[in-house]
Amino acid sequence: MKCTGNELFLDQCPHGDWEQHNCDHMEDAGVSCSPYTDGVVRLVGGDTPWEGRVEVFHNGDWGTVCDDHWRQQHAEVVCRQLGYRWV
Repeated sequence: MKCTGNELFLDQCPHGDWEQHNCDHMEDAGVSCSPYTDGVVRLVGGDTPWEGRVEVFHNGDWGTVCDDHWRQQHAEVVCRQLGYRWV
């Protein structure tokens, strides 16, 4: 693999042909990721995982998003960020 670090998916990294390798389990790759970085959003208090009050992670804490002018465009961004489709 020869990733630059800007790819969105691992298969976008330049690599040799699939299943053409000389590796054994001593070369297995591992990762430890933190899902909590500034700007991450979540939905809480809804009846399903895809609805609820919007919270954002900032400076190590979760906080509720409050906005007097919340519109559909904002909801669409949240849905897209969470990997959902706006309905």
